[in-house]
Amino acid sequence: MTFISVSGQKQATNTNTQTLTTAQLVNKSYQTGDTAAIKTVIAPDFIDHTERGDIGLDKFTKMIAYVHKAYPDMKIEIIKEFADEDYVFSLLHFTGTSKGNAGTPDGHYDLHTIEVYKFENGKIVEHWAYTQMKEVMKLKSGTKQ
Repeated sequence: MTFISVSGQKQATNTNTQTLTTAQLVNKSYQTGDTAAIKTVIAPDFIDHTERGDIGLDKFTKMIAYVHKAYPDMKIEIIKEFADEDYVFSLLHFTGTSKGNAGTPDGHYDLHTIEVYKFENGKIVEHWAYTQMKEVMKLKSGTKQ
């Protein structure tokens, strides 16, 4: 298994670059709210493993639209990404302003996540997201971060 990083420390293969580009497309949809393009890169039997249970493609795209509406000025900074033909791992930094939806008070938020995408036959089949609980608690409480 060979991993690549966007910093270019190892030679990227076409498959690795494709999986990385596909994961970035999904991450960008959170900022734009546009889910049309991601439906072409996610498998019909896709599973998003959430803290509330597993959800499929339809609920995943609805969740992205809801998140975008709740946090319309969301910015995502890619801190580091690694990819091979089967997985993409992204460490992301999210910032923006909450509109008081999604169980969060109005105001600035700042949190980090690790996003993991699993690929089969060039399409995303599974997704996991991990966030530090202390950052989630600050976000929900309205504590300055």
